[in-house]
Amino acid sequence: QNFGFEDATAAAGRVGGTSCESTAWVSVSSIHCRIPSGVETEQTATLTFEGGLTVVSKSFTYDAQHVASASPGTGPTTGNTIVTLSGNNFGTWDVCPSAKIGGSSCEGTTWKSDSSLQCIIPSGQGGSNSIEVLRSWDTSEATLSFTYGSPAVTGSEQALLPTTGASTVTAVGFNFGQFDLTAAVRIGGTAC
Repeated sequence: QNFGFEDATAAAGRVGGTSCESTAWVSVSSIHCRIPSGVETEQTATLTFEGGLTVVSKSFTYDAQHVASASPGTGPTTGNTIVTLSGNNFGTWDVCPSAKIGGSSCEGTTWKSDSSLQCIIPSGQGGSNSIEVLRSWDTSEATLSFTYGSPAVTGSEQALLPTTGASTVTAVGFNFGQFDLTAAVRIGGTAC
């Protein structure tokens, strides 16, 4: 308020430590500042007039980051697959984000743009593993999840076994997981 009764073009606006892209006097109670790009942290807007008078307005924050999709949405239990996280407000410059899948940190997270990050998934298993993007000042948990591949048996190491049972069979395949889950195995419908 009290920005003068005429165009105050001498006013210089700043958001945080960055100058407004442009500042325009509108009325005695309004000056527009075209805000610069930024990331979701609390910012203070200031106006400085000729003669050094500084007016501080209310603080604001940029919109929160949001993860909208993960591609691919599934991967092997061994990890080491690059997943692209798409969304918005990841920052207009690399703010060193990190990502987690199911609570485990990605092997590496790379900022690509304000709408894209890449994560090298860690090893894991199961479905409904939540995806989080973390920055030093906030965490964004997506409403989507990542699913590790289901176990698949491709064969066994023993082809012929006695009908009397009590033999050991080793099943081979993939996506059995990275730790012992004490899997239940059946052969021809009969539990082992």
